[in-house]
Amino acid sequence: MLVYNCTKCVSIIAVLTEDLIALKERERDDWNTLSLEEHMDLYNMNFSMSMADMSRDDDQWKTATGVALLVLAFALVVEGIMVEYVFPPLPQSVADPEWVAATIKKRIQLHDGHLTGYASKWDYENNCWKK
Repeated sequence: MLVYNCTKCVSIIAVLTEDLIALKERERDDWNTLSLEEHMDLYNMNFSMSMADMSRDDDQWKTATGVALLVLAFALVVEGIMVEYVFPPLPQSVADPEWVAATIKKRIQLHDGHLTGYASKWDYENNCWKK
């Protein structure tokens, strides 16, 4: 019976059976007489993972990405609820397109923002936007 230890630094087999003790004795002799399975058993007595297992990436990035997307989805749902039920409706000066068009027309007629505003982009001679 094999008992495994969880750390990478320590041998994974905590208790050696009679077969493994005999294999440790045979380890001192010529290694050419050992089979491939015995080589693997000797390796597994000393190391918890193979080099391929140690160099393989773990899949923590998938968990982190999933959690981030769940948090984003939750935040978007909360934002939608807040817009629908908590925040007041937009004022008419922002929400109504006719109101916005009338405001722009009024600002052009008053030459409001003649340096950088709407009036700076209006051609007063041709009554159209400058190109």
